[in-house]
Amino acid sequence: TDEMAHQMFTDFLNTYYSETDGWGGFSGQECWSLSEIFEIVLDAYEHTGEARYRNMIEKIYNGYEHYNGNDWMDNEYNDDIMWMVIACARAYNLTGNSNYRNQAIYHFDNVYDRAWSEDLGGGLWWKTANNEKNSCINGPAAIAACLLGEINSDESYFQKAKEIYEWQRANLYVPSTGKVLDCIYRDGSKN
Repeated sequence: TDEMAHQMFTDFLNTYYSETDGWGGFSGQECWSLSEIFEIVLDAYEHTGEARYRNMIEKIYNGYEHYNGNDWMDNEYNDDIMWMVIACARAYNLTGNSNYRNQAIYHFDNVYDRAWSEDLGGGLWWKTANNEKNSCINGPAAIAACLLGEINSDESYFQKAKEIYEWQRANLYVPSTGKVLDCIYRDGSKN
């Protein structure tokens, strides 16, 4: 029930969430996992419209910047950045705060520029070492591109989403079983 979900999330927040000097955080979480928890708060606000969740959005984002700065491109893991791109695009949709949209655009565009290559027929590299292309970057990047296409009314993002999705489906999906593979290595072998 809604009441049970509310109580469980309240208990979670009471156990793990804290605020310090205008920023919020969750014990032990700093990068991609904080992005995912940020999305849970976005879900709660979207579902309930409660002011307490709306107030947490800015504080959690400030906490993310406290740990990661406002330019995340020094992170070698492209998927880490892409999870926060998704969260920022959603935060913009829910709040109208253009900083979230600007961060989402900047980081998506920079990850796409450094990670997309025609090696292995397309797709995004998982890390800046460019040794493998993984589902954990390509799937989220397709979602992020769709969100950016929506919030910017920009067809080029939808085209990128389509290309990323089609590459992942052709290279990291097994239609006969529904299995999604972790990655394809530079030598063409798959895990």
